[in-house]
Amino acid sequence: MTQQNGVGGTSDRRLSSAASPVCDQVKAMEHQKTPVGERDGECEDDCRRGQSGTSTGVTDAAPDGGWGWVVLLATIVVMALTLAFPSCVGIFYTDLQNDFHADNSQTSWVPSIMTSALHAGGPFCSMLVERLGCRQTVMLGGVLSGLGMTASSFTQSIGQLFLTAGVITGLGFCFSFQPAVTILGHYFVRRRAFANAMSSMGTALGLCVLPVLGNYLHTELGWRGSFLVLGAVLLNCCVCGAVMRPLQLSKRRGQPLMDHGPHLPEEEKGQREMGRLRRIWRFLLDSLSKHMAFDQFCNNARYRVYAIGLTWMMLGFVVPLIYLVPYATANGMEQTQAALLLSILGVVNIIVRPPFGIVFNMPWFKGRHVYVFASALLVNGLSNSICCIGSSFNVLVIYVIVYGLSMSVVGSLMFTVLMSVVEMSRFPSALGLLAVMESVTLLIGPPLAGALVDRTGQYFHVFFACTAVVVSAGIFLIVSFSLLDRRASQRGGGPAEPPGRTGADVAPGCQYKSVPTEGDKEKASPPTAACSATMTIMSLQDRSSTLSGGQMKAKEVVVYGISVLLFDTLLSLAFLTGLVLLQFSGCGGLSAQWAFAVVKWAFLQGFTWFLTDANHLALLSRLAALLCLLSPVHESVQLLAAPPSEPYAGPWADLGRLLLGPAVSLVSCVVWEMGFCSNAGVKTSSKPLDSRRLLLRMLKYFKPDALYIIAAFTFLILAVVCETLIPLYQGKVIDMLKGEALHSSFYGSIWQLTLVCLGSTLFSGLRGGTFMCTLSRLNSRMKHLLFGALLQQDVHFFENNDAGSLSSRLQSDVDKMGRTVALNANAMVRSSVRTCLMLGVMVHLSWELTLITCIEIPLMALMQNKYIKLSTIVKKQIQDGCAETESLALQTMKGIQVVRSFRAEQHETRRYREALARMQTLRRRRGLYGYVYGLGLKMLNLGIKMLMLLYARRLISTGYLSTGALLSFFLYQKPIFRSLSEILYSFGDTLSTVEIISTVFGYLDRRPQCKEEGDLAPEKLEGRIVFQNVTFSYPSAATHQKALKSVSMEIAGGKLTALVGPSGSGKTSCLSLLKRLYEAQEGEILLDGKPLHHYKRKYLHQKLALVSQDLELFSGSLRYNIEYGLKDCTFEKVIDAAKKAKADAFLSELMHQYDTEVRGCGTLSSGLRHSIALIRALVRDPQVLILDETTSKVDANVWHAVLREVLSGGGTVLLVAHNLKSVETADRIIFIENGEVLEEGTHPQLMAKRGRYHHFHQNCNILQSRTSI
Repeated sequence: MTQQNGVGGTSDRRLSSAASPVCDQVKAMEHQKTPVGERDGECEDDCRRGQSGTSTGVTDAAPDGGWGWVVLLATIVVMALTLAFPSCVGIFYTDLQNDFHADNSQTSWVPSIMTSALHAGGPFCSMLVERLGCRQTVMLGGVLSGLGMTASSFTQSIGQLFLTAGVITGLGFCFSFQPAVTILGHYFVRRRAFANAMSSMGTALGLCVLPVLGNYLHTELGWRGSFLVLGAVLLNCCVCGAVMRPLQLSKRRGQPLMDHGPHLPEEEKGQREMGRLRRIWRFLLDSLSKHMAFDQFCNNARYRVYAIGLTWMMLGFVVPLIYLVPYATANGMEQTQAALLLSILGVVNIIVRPPFGIVFNMPWFKGRHVYVFASALLVNGLSNSICCIGSSFNVLVIYVIVYGLSMSVVGSLMFTVLMSVVEMSRFPSALGLLAVMESVTLLIGPPLAGALVDRTGQYFHVFFACTAVVVSAGIFLIVSFSLLDRRASQRGGGPAEPPGRTGADVAPGCQYKSVPTEGDKEKASPPTAACSATMTIMSLQDRSSTLSGGQMKAKEVVVYGISVLLFDTLLSLAFLTGLVLLQFSGCGGLSAQWAFAVVKWAFLQGFTWFLTDANHLALLSRLAALLCLLSPVHESVQLLAAPPSEPYAGPWADLGRLLLGPAVSLVSCVVWEMGFCSNAGVKTSSKPLDSRRLLLRMLKYFKPDALYIIAAFTFLILAVVCETLIPLYQGKVIDMLKGEALHSSFYGSIWQLTLVCLGSTLFSGLRGGTFMCTLSRLNSRMKHLLFGALLQQDVHFFENNDAGSLSSRLQSDVDKMGRTVALNANAMVRSSVRTCLMLGVMVHLSWELTLITCIEIPLMALMQNKYIKLSTIVKKQIQDGCAETESLALQTMKGIQVVRSFRAEQHETRRYREALARMQTLRRRRGLYGYVYGLGLKMLNLGIKMLMLLYARRLISTGYLSTGALLSFFLYQKPIFRSLSEILYSFGDTLSTVEIISTVFGYLDRRPQCKEEGDLAPEKLEGRIVFQNVTFSYPSAATHQKALKSVSMEIAGGKLTALVGPSGSGKTSCLSLLKRLYEAQEGEILLDGKPLHHYKRKYLHQKLALVSQDLELFSGSLRYNIEYGLKDCTFEKVIDAAKKAKADAFLSELMHQYDTEVRGCGTLSSGLRHSIALIRALVRDPQVLILDETTSKVDANVWHAVLREVLSGGGTVLLVAHNLKSVETADRIIFIENGEVLEEGTHPQLMAKRGRYHHFHQNCNILQSRTSI
């Protein structure tokens, strides 16, 4: 029977370094062509099934429960006793310094060495795990850490303490911690994120319990007795290791259970002749290569970025925990309360880590763990700045809660992210290399912080430095992983795939591909520090070929800008720290300021060039120049403006200046880019330029109302001045109420306040009334211009644009355009003047608080930018929806007869209800955007107020600000914030209306697609019409679909010509070309030998009268419809035309005769409507009368009378009819079919030819006979 080897067991004493490595190998073979996003679940299924029947022979896969819960509980206890222990050593700092005569820097080395050994012992731990197994290694670590702490209680010097408590105990922690995390990865695959979060709760548990225990032991036994007891407590790691029983795995002969990356060639291993020293050296190199993931660091960009980010983060991540208790006690807090802070931190971690683990285990977070982790780092770093604001117990409790929440996320995801960027078979070696890298920064971080405290005597400098370090690490991770994901997606992979890999080498069960192929292993050179650094730089610089070189994206600009600001803050902090360590009283004088500005500019330029591409380089370069030049220019101006008698003291090292400088630079850059820079140095689209041009053009339409505008803005300025003076006089009255002022002065101030209030009310009312009057005049002019422009368009324009939509544009869009621009201009000017006046008063009261207030401007601008984009889209959709709804209602009401005949009332009601539902959804979305935007502004305002109050407390305590000045400042703060919000809202609302303005101006600027009219208007017209090779197709039809194909025909003047043909043959197209409703693509149409476009359009339409088969009567009287379009038509002429059409008698019998109102076409019969159309044509005295399918609609006597009247006057009649009886008497018949003239002649001639006309005539007679039957 084959002996089965246990992971962490004793039979073979070997541990697989993967979470079920056999499962990983099976999955690697089966899922090479499986998409990355599906592999996690398949790996879990494989592990649950066990794959016992495969060649790899897994007999006991990851249970994701069962005994795994016991292992998870043991891991929690191990992490509580190891990771949390170094943070609690700060309780004993005072006794250690007194007994060993050490300073802060020396005592800080104890937890630093302990933490460094905990991480640096990773390779040795990996060797022990391979030889002994996880269970024995954890137990060995418990014994070693207990012995180390026990021996520490007997040390006589700080150096001995470094060895016992630092090195020995730290190695024991390493041997207990890393195997526990490794075996936990074997037990949990599907619930890995939850298991890691729960295990990291052990750190929180230790932070909660160990400070209280340490403080109690310190009070009762002193530090030596406490160390002795703590050594016994650490022996519990042995108990935890005993319950970590291994999973059973089997393997094929010759198949290794551990994958350590590239191995040495077999021929080199077989060299027996090498000397002993060479064999020892080769053994060391082999072990180092196996247990340190150098190949991963060189070939896996994601692991490289993650390792660098975590290494930099550890420089400032654990330092606040070490110095929290000394910081609290140094500021007068009792030792018990100070230790309670760590316990609160532990309680917060214990409470929130399990929910975080459940949340982060959800499917949505797969692939996003690293971004959540980096965001938590940002919050964690920024939380350290709370300690810079205050040191009271309440403030530190707030700090501990915020720090604990972010620390919980970081601890929950730290190992989950690492397991996602490398495959589990390489996890122990990858963790070992990462731990060694972290040990360097963990080793130097606390001593550097202690040196900073010794130099400055202030602890808050440490927390400020930690803020810069941790935040910069979070920014680095976000930017780097986003660039890597973008490059991978643009190369055809997914964002979860690292670049340069194929689907075959995806790490099984992992989120990213990480293991190089065999070819890569053969080509890989031995990893060195220079090689890894070079590859890191190359991996980040490759984004110049993958990032889009087009439009600027707001998210990228924000990320890059924040990165530049953080790097500048880091450089300034380094400069400030250097001056403090060198014991300079100031900042080195003006020359040193300029020298540092030049050096910093060089660093920032290099950083911006390295960080971004050419699209954003100009913008970030301007920001870098502002950051570098602001401080030296300010000091130079201050030196020039100072009196000669006062010596220049030079700038002082002030953290407030470090914060306010970047804030002012950012505000200046934003204002410059938004207000003065056309394209912000970036290749953007032409939309901002179009917006500015459209708005300037819109303002030109206010020119006729210049006097009204001047008066309105005069009233506006007077109202704003009076409104600004109100708080000032209120303050005076309050001051007089406090003191014993004379009654005359008091009543005088009351009278002045009353006048100012009345003036504000009066001028505000005049301003509003004048603006509304101007708006009304503007809307009237714009509607008149737009309506005239629409009527000049060609017919094709109205075919492509619905009448209801155009009507909506004419009404609602013009109203909204004028109202938005006029009212927003009013609001923007009013708020701008008010802001300038109030800002001057606020700067006079406190320029520091004013600068803090200005921090809100760029943040509001970013929020406004996002709101503008969303609201613009929604507004455009709402306008289109309104037009659609109005058009739908108009069409339904207009075609009510068709609707009623088909019983489609419910169908039309449903369509209208659906349109209203879409409109309701859009309006709800617009309201949601407005609500979120308003809520964001209020929360931002509240945060700025809290920051100002905290900073004002420091100013008042130092005497730089009085309570009365602070009260006056806040009286002006709310109005100025309201003004700023109004400016941004008005600006955004105006930009969101640009789409509407563009549509209206598009209609105004559109030129009809037809030839310009000529100037011919002869008194006499023969009426002879000639078509010469006319080819025509409708604009909306396909290019190959010709309505007329080289049509050539002649319509003799003074004759009756009939145009006959089946439906769709091109008859109506000929009539449309005659009326110049369309233009022919080829050929010409001549009227009396002249092209139609040489005649005046009005003259042409008067002499060529068309009676169409589709009649349209307008609302109004019958006389109005008859005289439609004629200016000098007398009533006698109308009656005469009605008599010619045999309709005068009938019209005279109506109640109101010719003044009878026509409400659309529904109130008249079809015959009467065609009679009105004939009268409307005859009243114009046409030379050419065109009748389109009219004969069947009117009485035969009326038709013959009209023909006789026109022909007797020498006119020409062109008749189009399906009733061939009416065309048999025509002087000439033209038969057209499929857009071509086939036959011409009289009726007898065409019938005798027995051609297409004869065939068409016979078919029509047969159809008529069947219909009569």
